Amino acid sequence: MESNADFLNDVIDGLDYLLSTVMEFEDSLMDSVAQLAKERKPHLITKQLIIAEKIKDFSVKVEQLKTEWLNINGGEQLIDYKTIEDEKKGVHERTEWWTADESVKIETKRLEGSPYSNVFPLAVFKEIATAASDFVFKKKFVKTSDVLHLLQNEIISHSDYKKTPRIPVYATFKVLVKEKLLKVDDTNSHKYIANCSKEQFIKWIENLSN
Repeated sequence: MESNADFLNDVIDGLDYLLSTVMEFEDSLMDSVAQLAKERKPHLITKQLIIAEKIKDFSVKVEQLKTEWLNINGGEQLIDYKTIEDEKKGVHERTEWWTADESVKIETKRLEGSPYSNVFPLAVFKEIATAASDFVFKKKFVKTSDVLHLLQNEIISHSDYKKTPRIPVYATFKVLVKEKLLKVDDTNSHKYIANCSKEQFIKWIENLSN
């Protein structure tokens, strides 16, 4: 039977997924605006920009819903979700990681209070890193959602993150940024771009302990 904390997580997880999907749609829309500009179709660009503005307003409402939900539940937010929120604040600089007994532990210092950590199989960590490498060198960028959609079932099957498979993905990306394999795109905080050569990325993954 699910506890109250489990139900709290389920709702937050759903809102996070909704927000991520909306932002992906916004990115796709802006890509189409760029294409329309090349095709010199200003009348269609105006229409797309109006839709994009509405999407931004909708995103704000989703964020407000998340805050309202947390307030209803006493303002409590689980550490895993704080990890995600801190992703854009240079959290990788406060992150340490190591491997042991075929697992990887990723520990992050909080600005206040004790550190929080995530532990999951090293094999899952390597699969996430490999998928990130494949995406970034094929598409020129990668999003955490790209990897999550590809490996969600794998993460659920082979880790303890049954309800929150996105957590190992976010945690792994923190390590990849810390190790200077990836970096956040200056023009879009939801995109990561390569910060090394493909050969260096692959060699780093291959050198991980088995």
